[in-house]
Order: sequence, then structure tokens, then C-alpha cells
Amino acid sequence: MLLVWAGLALAEPGHVRALAAPPQSLSELSGKRAVRVFWDAGWPESLGPATVELKTPQGWTAIGSGVEPGWQSKPLPRQSLLRVIQGGQASAPVWATWGLDAQGVAKMGWPELLPGAEVADIVAVGDQGAWAALLEGGLVLADKTAFPVQTFGSFEGLPSSQVNAVLVDGERLWVATGDGLALLVGGVVTQVWDLSLSDPWVQALGGSSSDLYIGTYHGLDRLQDQLTPLLAPHSVFSITPGRDARLWAGYQGVHGLPDAEPIEGVNPDLNIWDTDHHDPTRVLLATDTVGILQLKSGLLSEFWTPDSGAVYALERIRGVLYAAADLDGLVSFDGEKVQRHWTRAQGLPGDVVTEVAAGPPGRLWVGTEQGLALLRPETGTIAAWKLAGAPAGIGANEVSASKKGAWIAGDLGLSHIGEVPRRYKDALAIPGPVFGVAEQQAGRSLWVLTGDDAYRVRPSGLERLPLSASAQHLAISGGSAWVAGETGLYRHDGGLERFVPTPITDPVLGLSVAPSGLLWVLLDGYLSAVDAAGNRRDYLKASQGQGLRACSAGTFVWGKQGLELVNVGTGDVSVYPALADARVLELVCAQGDAWALTSQGLVALPEGELLYGVPELSTLGEIRGMHLDEQARIWILGDGGVALYPL
Repeated sequence: MLLVWAGLALAEPGHVRALAAPPQSLSELSGKRAVRVFWDAGWPESLGPATVELKTPQGWTAIGSGVEPGWQSKPLPRQSLLRVIQGGQASAPVWATWGLDAQGVAKMGWPELLPGAEVADIVAVGDQGAWAALLEGGLVLADKTAFPVQTFGSFEGLPSSQVNAVLVDGERLWVATGDGLALLVGGVVTQVWDLSLSDPWVQALGGSSSDLYIGTYHGLDRLQDQLTPLLAPHSVFSITPGRDARLWAGYQGVHGLPDAEPIEGVNPDLNIWDTDHHDPTRVLLATDTVGILQLKSGLLSEFWTPDSGAVYALERIRGVLYAAADLDGLVSFDGEKVQRHWTRAQGLPGDVVTEVAAGPPGRLWVGTEQGLALLRPETGTIAAWKLAGAPAGIGANEVSASKKGAWIAGDLGLSHIGEVPRRYKDALAIPGPVFGVAEQQAGRSLWVLTGDDAYRVRPSGLERLPLSASAQHLAISGGSAWVAGETGLYRHDGGLERFVPTPITDPVLGLSVAPSGLLWVLLDGYLSAVDAAGNRRDYLKASQGQGLRACSAGTFVWGKQGLELVNVGTGDVSVYPALADARVLELVCAQGDAWALTSQGLVALPEGELLYGVPELSTLGEIRGMHLDEQARIWILGDGGVALYPL
């Protein structure tokens, strides 16, 4: 909801967000928790304090009066509905978010580590530390003298944990996110701009609080007393200090600001990510296709091109040029010749370097796709900030959870929330990617699937069982471990101590174990059920599916045809009418109930009722799976990490 200034009446409070305090352990996820409330305080001047109200059976009740954005309530129950009263206007009611996004899951398990992986932007804060924007992990403040970081995400008021850029201006911190621009004053989000921008996806910032330039996915805006669009819709990749006291915008080549005049000689098809003006006779330009170019007397020529073609940032310290060169790592130059490369082999957290910025004297902050580092080039000394076990931005494939903890199988390997059971301590050494993890025989062994190998972890140690063919699916059924992939289904033979093939030799798209113990197999165009002895029964009436889940009421299959329920006894198929208009992404079930993750959100079946308080899932990217544990917690897995929601 927009606010109208210049003496006109104010609209209702905008951008109201209510978020339950992150739990310290998995067991605290469902109980009463304090709730923080954010809303727009007003720009350029504050609208003053507000009142926060809670919906009760008796009506709306004030639970906070004379409060500012970021106010925190006493512990409240789940399904709390709140609103903000300010200037005599009431906001639309909002449900308190009770689950955790990917950043929240990472912070719960490893609060002292980086909650997100890929670094998009770095802004140094004096000689002591730096702000680092994480593409899926929010914003962190790192200190050169200590590794624990201060984190900012949804609970701190950001509209999204996707942070693309940051700008520091005295007490004010401007944060570019995937869902709008946020202003932090004193560590609290006081204002958000989203639909009023040329595009809510903000990816570059420049200028100052009194004259701010906002680069979006589809255009450039200027914020002074009001917001003004400057350029036609097109991506703005960077806003950097230019020549003649102007800013330069990487937009269809380069444009000078504020007049938006194209810089002569720069091809408008180039995406410019950074500029270097150290040499008064030329300008160096970082591009994502042809590396570094030099602009001299209006003519463009090649300076250096890496194998990937991409350079995302340029920085100079003590006269030496450094480039964040994507797959080529961090590169330094001696004049126009490459002097040195830094990658993981030299101590950086990752091989792909996405950002570089001047740090304390003689040092550089370096951002990679797997974390942050502080480098002293002269000695090669590197201090690296480690990632949380399951950081936001890293794909997750499976979860095996208990009351005390949870194993998460992901692209980096295995991680664990809570204290790692002593009998399984060796599991953390299994290399990624890990596609499946499951316990067998009441916790006596842990099975881990890595694609080409299966591992069995027991108190006696870790055993590796090479597979005859690659597998991406793991299930425990009938007292046996089963794996499946492109070449079919395989069962672990305890006598032979190896995986043996079954009669199913077609590519397997998914596995699911029914409450009865029957193993269901999703193949291309039909279903098959396999018992403990390996006998199979094919079900041919189901439409070609993309996912399956075996439940007590039958087996659900979903895909382009919608959601279908297969009768185990007859093989008949019925279409679920409640989800006729929604695309099903995943489904979980327990004791006759089921919940589906759809294109419209998380819904309860059979009614199709939308569940409220679900965390933001957009940063998860493509959904890979969903798991319901015995403590009624739904784990949602995707390309960008894990989200968690209590039922």
C-alpha cells in the first residue's frame, strides 16, 4: 500500500510483516514464541509510533502501544493474526510466520557460521569489518577479528533473504533484495519499496540517502523526496563512481547519471558489472561475456578475457588490480599481464569468485559461491568464514529427522541439526552430493546415498558399498535398503553385502514407502508396488506422473494431469478435485491426513485449505522434495536450501 506525502492523507500502514522469533532447537519450533512486527515508518520523515493489535475471540486487542518498527511481543500462539494502527489507519491483517526459511534453518543449526553461500556484494566498514550480501542467506556483518557474524534476514525485517547489493550511508543501510528495497536505521528496517519501483528485484545501488539510485531488473529509479523512474525497462547491473563526479550505470552498455547519457564507445549489448578509473587515460570495464575491456578515447579494446568470459568486480589496493573472475577465481595483474590466481586450492572457500572489495590496509574481502574470505595478497594468508552445515543457496535433497535432531542430505554432503549421535559421527565425512539419507532398524544403522556409492554407518564404523549403476533415490522397506535410478531398482542383500538388481529395470522417477511397508516405485508412465520378497504388481491406470507419495488412503501421483489417488486394491484412479486449479509440487501424509505443496502455497487435504504462517519459499528455487517427520514438522527442500514449517 502506497503512502501519499505533501500534506495529503496517509494510507494504511504498509508492508506489515509479523515473524515468530527463531527457535533455539527443533523442539521449540511449534510452541508459543515472541513475534516481531515491521511496517513502513515513513519516508523521508517518521510517522511516529503505532499500535499493534492481536485478533482474539472477543475482537481486536492492543498488545503494543506507542511502538516503532521491529517491536517484539510477548510469546504468542501459532495462527496469530495481527495488524498495525498508525495515523488513525489500520493495516490489513497479517498472519505471523511460524516456520523458518532457508536462512532461518541454517541459523538454528549453526548460528556462528554463514547462513548463506554465494556472496553477491561486499561493502567494507572502516578497517574493522564488512557487510556481505548473500544471494539466499540475507545480509551479514563480518568482523575481521572474529568469525561469528551478525545476521539480518526475514526476522530482522528484510522483505526477502535474497540480498543482491548493499549501500552504507552513515546511520542508514540500504539493502537491495529480490523483493524490494529496504532501509535500515539503527539496525531496524523502517521502510520498504517494492511495487512502486520499476521492478521489485533490486540488484544495484548508488549515490546517497538524499539522492539514491536504484538499479532493478527492469529499469533505474531515483529516490529523493519522491521516487522517479529514469530509464526504460532493462536490467541495471551496476552503479559505480565514474568520471566528472558522475555515477555510471551498467545499463545497455554504460550511461552517465543523472542525465542518463550513453558513454561513447561502449557496445549497448554488453552487461557492465564494474568499472575501474585508476588510469586517467582509460577506463576498465568488467563484463560477463568478454572479461575486462578497456575504453580509451572512445574506443573499446580487449584487456583480458578469462575462459568463462565473466568478470563481476574490479578492485585496486596499493596500485595492483584484482578481478573477481568467476570460474577463474580471484586474479591479480602486473600491468596488463595476469600475475596470480586464487581459488580453493589457495585457501578460498570456493573456486567461483563473485566479488572483491578493499578491506583493512593491505587486505581484500573476497566473495565466492561458497562463502567469504579475507585475503592478504602479499603473504597469501586467507581467513575464511565457514558455511553453516546446510546453508541457504545450496541444494537439499532429503531429510531424516527425529525428536532430537535432523540429518540433511544436500549438494555439499551431509549436515546435522542438533547434537550428532556418537554412533553416526563418521557420516559427516561422506563427500557430497548426497541424494538420500535414512535410518534402519530403530537407529542401528544410517544409510547414505551419494549417487555412485551407498554408505552404511554403524557404531562399528563406516562401510562403503559401490553401486553397479548410478542411483538418486533411497528407501528403507521390509528391513532392507533399496536404491533406484536410470537403470532400475536395486535391493541390498544382507548375505551378499551388496545391492542386487530387481525385475524393475526401467528408469525410476521416485520411491515411496507405504505405512504397510509396501514399496511404491514411480516409473515412466505407470506405478509398481514391490513387497519385501521383491514381488511386484504394476498399476497402469495412473497418468504419467512426476512425483508420488504412498499414504494409508492410497498412493498419490501428481504431474501435468493434476493430483490422482490410486486405490491399492483395485488399481482404480480418482482425480483430486480440490486441487484442480493448482499445480502440485510435492505432497506428504500421516494418519489419514495429507498436505500438498502447490503453485498457490501449502494446503491441507482433502479440503484444499491454504495454510497460513508458512515461510517465504521463493528463494528455494525448484522444489526437490518434502518430508513430514514424526514431530509433525514439514521440511521443504529445493535448489536453494531447506525451509521448515510446523503443522
